[in-house]
Amino acid sequence: SYFLYSALHKGKFTPPLKVYFKNNIYKKRDVYRAQQLLEFASFFGVNAKKAIWPKVYISPEERRLGEQYLSNIREKKSDLVIAMHPGSQYGYDRLWETKNYALLADRLIEKYRAKVIIFYAYKEKAFADSICRLSQHKIFKVFTKDIRQYFSVISGCNVFISSDGGPLHMAL
Repeated sequence: SYFLYSALHKGKFTPPLKVYFKNNIYKKRDVYRAQQLLEFASFFGVNAKKAIWPKVYISPEERRLGEQYLSNIREKKSDLVIAMHPGSQYGYDRLWETKNYALLADRLIEKYRAKVIIFYAYKEKAFADSICRLSQHKIFKVFTKDIRQYFSVISGCNVFISSDGGPLHMAL
């Protein structure tokens, strides 16, 4: 993909390809970049008609570790576990206020007896702490730098709530 992108911007493509790439690929904001590049590759004989969805595969051992972590949170196997990643690396102006996340967590706990987990990144710790302080119920917090551990835990949750950022796209 870097080659195609680099070649486009260095003027290495003939005009019809360059026009197609700029007019059709860049304007499709609701399509993953991998799908966009496959569509572009159709000029070279690649069959790219089928939509693709990126998928991360976690090993059985990683899945077991995620389930083990969640079993420490669930009182019963049937307990509803809701994960929230309310932070954003893009700044707090794109987020709800912490009191709204706390209120949502409280309502989910009260109405569905859910176990709520707040995931956060290093720079989002104060935001996550504030949500937990404002909540009237126990909320579990998870911080991990290991993306595979992150996947292993969220894959075992029943619901994932996130702001517009990387975690939202990973959960899809």
